[in-house]
Amino acid sequence: MSVDSFNVMLLFSMGHYIWAVPFKLILLLILLYKQLGYSALVGAATIYVLSPLQYWVCTKLSKLQKEALTISDKRIKHTSELLQGIKLLKLHGWEKVYANMVKEIRAEELKLLRKDAILVAINTFITQGSAILLTLVTFSVYSAIEGRPLTPAKVFSGLALF
Repeated sequence: MSVDSFNVMLLFSMGHYIWAVPFKLILLLILLYKQLGYSALVGAATIYVLSPLQYWVCTKLSKLQKEALTISDKRIKHTSELLQGIKLLKLHGWEKVYANMVKEIRAEELKLLRKDAILVAINTFITQGSAILLTLVTFSVYSAIEGRPLTPAKVFSGLALF
């Protein structure tokens, strides 16, 4: 029940982004186009180049997190069994065998968590770096290809819109 109410709350608090974000993007692109010309369109196109890469990273991240969750559940199950049957394990001398099994599962889990951390770092780099790359591409195209001088007025007004 609390998950449903949370989802309804998210709908009302975030639902306006469905129309607001495309409107804002179009408006900003128009303003950038008026300010910087075709270079604004080239800069915006870099987002479309980066989107498939970010989609791929997020897909891999999702699969990896599901796999890590499965392995984590397996480790927790074995640890619980170990703790519940500790008397029996000690009686037969199986504690090292069982502990090694849990350690192997944990090592596998840690390997996946390292991959997960790398993918999160790549995703964060793409997300944070895309704004810088977009700005760099736009201003580079503006000054190099269009051959116009890059004045402080153009730079600061363009940065305000990015």
